[in-house]
Amino acid sequence: MSVQNIIETKLTNQLSPSNIKVTNESHLHAGHAHGGVETHYKVELVTAKFDGVSNVARHQMIYKALAEEMDNPIHALVIKAYTPDEWKELS
Repeated sequence: MSVQNIIETKLTNQLSPSNIKVTNESHLHAGHAHGGVETHYKVELVTAKFDGVSNVARHQMIYKALAEEMDNPIHALVIKAYTPDEWKELS
């Protein structure tokens, strides 16, 4: 299973998102320190579990769900975390 699939599966199982998009951005970091094929990701996640939760706590929830993958194989993770209402406002 690819790292991208692992990220999607773990976040889906633990945070029950209504919308999730995981993008492998590793190619943008080729040749840099810690650059690799499956090392840099961007996550956009919408879940009601973020209602009333600060941005810092949202990121902590995501990092906790991906604890085994953080630092190896994941080196960098860009997080966009929204409540359903916040997501609706962006659309």
